[in-house]
Amino acid sequence: MIKEFARPVDFINKQSQLPSFRYRDSRIIKHLSKLDLSGYILDIGERTVMTQRMEDALNIKIGNTMGDLDEKFFPFEKRDIKYDVIIFSHVIEHLFNPLLCLKGIKKLMKPDATLVICTGARGTFTRWMNTDSNN
Repeated sequence: MIKEFARPVDFINKQSQLPSFRYRDSRIIKHLSKLDLSGYILDIGERTVMTQRMEDALNIKIGNTMGDLDEKFFPFEKRDIKYDVIIFSHVIEHLFNPLLCLKGIKKLMKPDATLVICTGARGTFTRWMNTDSNN
C-alpha cells in the first residue's frame, strides 16, 4: 500500500529533537519505569530516537517492527518470541485499520503482557473514536 502521507524515519528523528517531543518521551519513560521491564519488550514501528531514549533511560533493550502495519500479514506474526511489554506509541492514529494491527499485536503478547498505547490528545484517531453525536 503506497502511503504518500507517511513520513520517513529521518524526519521523525529530526522532530524528536523538539522540546515537545522530548517532553512526550519523558512522560512515556516515566510511565514505563513503573512496569516490570525484565522480559522481552517490543516497540511497534521502526526504531527512532524515542526508542533509543527509552533504552538509555531505563537500561533495557527494545525490539522494533518494520514494514507496513496496515498490511494483511503482521510483520512479526510467525516469530516464536512472545513479549512481556509492547509499546504502541503514536502509531495507531496513523493506521487505516488499527484493529487489524491490534489483532496482530495480540498474537505477540504473553498472556500477562502489558500493552502501552500512547496517542496524541488531538489526533484524528481521538476524533474518530468519539461516539458523542453532539461533537
